Amino acid sequence: MKLFGLFLVVSSFTFTGVALAIGSETSIKQLRVLVELIRHIRLGISHTRLPIWVILDGFETKERSMRSFFLLLCDKHNVDSTAARFERAASLLDSDAREICISLGKELGRCPFDEELKRLDRLEAEAMEMLSHRSATLKRTKRIYTTVFPLVGLVVSILML
Repeated sequence: MKLFGLFLVVSSFTFTGVALAIGSETSIKQLRVLVELIRHIRLGISHTRLPIWVILDGFETKERSMRSFFLLLCDKHNVDSTAARFERAASLLDSDAREICISLGKELGRCPFDEELKRLDRLEAEAMEMLSHRSATLKRTKRIYTTVFPLVGLVVSILML
């Protein structure tokens, strides 16, 4: 019975480490989709000058984890402002992607055409910088999560003996 308890402790720490490693990949995927969204919005605004909701309806992503984000963002029954919609949808994202999304909502529709394109360029550069930083540290972070957590579980189980 004692060995079974020790096995449960080690396996729970290992599972937690793997879950955190997968979570760090999710953050990178969300940032990539937001960079694609910013580019899509910028192209839509510069070429067609359509309203933002028409541009958003034309955006497609294969990332399944972002579907609920876009459903909340493009809700036809929601009559909130652009900033409020983006802020509500951003609550589904990780911290870095949430900051970019809220900034994007605040920037859209609040300034002249040329200024809006400059702000979108700045947001894209900011998101790309976050993405490159996250990508550079991803391998090391995953290794830490998948090695340290099982070792901590093993130490805790030894201390329980």
